[in-house]
Amino acid sequence: MDVRPGGSDLIWFLLTLVIWSSMEAVSKPLMGWFDPFSLTFCRFLCGIAVLAVVAALQGRLKEFRSLDRRTLLMLCSMGLLNTFLSMSLLQLAVLHSTPATAATVFCVHPVLVLAGSVILGWERFSWIRSAAFAAAFAGVALVSSAAPGGGLAGPAFALAAALAFASYTLMSKKVSGRVSPVTANLVSFCAGVVALGVFMAATGRDPVPRNLAGAGTADLLRFIHLGVLVSGIGYLTFFKALKAMPVSAASLIFFLKPVLATGFSAALTGERPSAAFFAGLALVVLSTAACLLSRPRPRSGPCPGPRLG
Repeated sequence: MDVRPGGSDLIWFLLTLVIWSSMEAVSKPLMGWFDPFSLTFCRFLCGIAVLAVVAALQGRLKEFRSLDRRTLLMLCSMGLLNTFLSMSLLQLAVLHSTPATAATVFCVHPVLVLAGSVILGWERFSWIRSAAFAAAFAGVALVSSAAPGGGLAGPAFALAAALAFASYTLMSKKVSGRVSPVTANLVSFCAGVVALGVFMAATGRDPVPRNLAGAGTADLLRFIHLGVLVSGIGYLTFFKALKAMPVSAASLIFFLKPVLATGFSAALTGERPSAAFFAGLALVVLSTAACLLSRPRPRSGPCPGPRLG
């Protein structure tokens, strides 16, 4: 199995990378209007609206009637892992640290995905890729040290978000071959939003901030960016690429997210990268390239996951 993505596959992941790398920097100013759970709830409601329009235009609404119980359960579980757990925890990390710090710690999830892929027997252990992962992790640590944080709460929330997102990614690979990206995301988003709604009702939180009418144009545009691009289009491109390459190779490119996220943070919030940031950047880029160019051998026998590529 060749883990090297083709041109079109790489384009899908680069689009996802750019869109998702903006999330932390764009959402940070919105913390003055939303708490982490209400922002996650509202932006994924917007994402549901976007996906519903796409599903209608593509004639995929009929797919919902054909979903079997097992697939529906998996999609709902994905919604709990991603929308409810991972994205809410990541938003808590943004609240308690800087955008760059939250993005960097969150991006350890490819390490967790690779470990899960090996444990599940989807991919064979490779020393070259393991060394590249270690170098990338060191680069992520350097980038993280260059971004001032707010104590241990933010990184802890981001690490928990990474664990939930890694589980979501592994489960996404299991359904990506039999369910369209639009249908998969629409069902999982709905499940996650329902769970968030129940959680906020149980804890006395307002789903929509009461003072939101006082938000300025810039904050409204930030929210539209989060809802339409990050919570809608970004997931479509992510699922599109997951169909074309091994799940760990797909996640490897997200080691570049801390680099872009720090760039977005510098542009939008005024953070300035240091020499340690550029040292981490070099490690991240080189190790990611090494992983994408390596060729791990698949295990013999049938693969429990869907056909890849």
